[in-house]
Amino acid sequence: MKSFGIGETDVQLTSAATGAGSTVGWARSLPWWLKLYGKLALSWIPNKQTFFRGLGLYRWGTMLNPDNALRWYLDHVETMAIPHLAAATNLTLLELGPGDSVATALIAACRGQRNTILVDSGHQADFVRSHYDALIEKLSQLHPGKPVLQQMRAAATVKDLLESCKALYLTNGLASLKNIASASVDVVFSAAVMEHVYLPEVSPILAEFFRVLRPGGVMVHTIDFRDHLGESLNSLRFPEWVWESGPFRSRGFYTNRLGADSFCQAIETAGFLAISRQDDRWDVLPIAPGKLHHRFRGRPDLNVWCSRFIHRKAIPEGAHGPS
Repeated sequence: MKSFGIGETDVQLTSAATGAGSTVGWARSLPWWLKLYGKLALSWIPNKQTFFRGLGLYRWGTMLNPDNALRWYLDHVETMAIPHLAAATNLTLLELGPGDSVATALIAACRGQRNTILVDSGHQADFVRSHYDALIEKLSQLHPGKPVLQQMRAAATVKDLLESCKALYLTNGLASLKNIASASVDVVFSAAVMEHVYLPEVSPILAEFFRVLRPGGVMVHTIDFRDHLGESLNSLRFPEWVWESGPFRSRGFYTNRLGADSFCQAIETAGFLAISRQDDRWDVLPIAPGKLHHRFRGRPDLNVWCSRFIHRKAIPEGAHGPS
């Protein structure tokens, strides 16, 4: 959906739904190296996000589209998370990296959830109130008569919309997570976000997820392991000293280059118990391993281009989980 750290029912991840660095329009046909060096060369331009969007080189997600927002919410919260909880409603949700929209908050309120916390690394969401009219109309068709819809229609600003949904929009990344109360969240989820977290921040963020989840709470992540330049493995061509350097790390194509196995290990090291993992794999690698940096060539999960992880925070003996 979007970048974090800079700043179907299986989920079928496509380029139209992936995160920061996903290309749109004519830019999709450009060579990956031209996109990379073009973004590096144009990094001096003020308001780079607006500039790149205008050229079709970059976007922060597609969640302003009501159908996309609903699909991703239903997939991650209602299909993957809720079946593993004792209750299906009146939950507190935390989404990491909502990107260009606060749509999750509106959908969750209409679906009977208590409140929503949206955490991103900067103010990426669209705060033009009228841009949410289509989603409100869609929700009105799906949930006629919901009292919260009247409050949404009456909201004059996006801030008012968030208040009507009992939602928070926090934009300071890891620091924002640290300000959330311990054991206060029932579901943590993200869609094509965790790959963008700066490499040194992956473990601290997972630790915060563990802290804020109630015992028995569920965490769901869809992670796209393709590069965000050519939907391939081009990011693995570079040595770490280049890829983790400032010019690369501060661009929207940055991913932390952890593979599926490494992410799974990091999640379980943070204390989570595995519920399930589903991988999508290439039949044939898009790049010959010999063209990759030597540290990646023998990685056993190299052909995994997307994974869906579902984990739980254990319930201490004699205690009760989310209700």
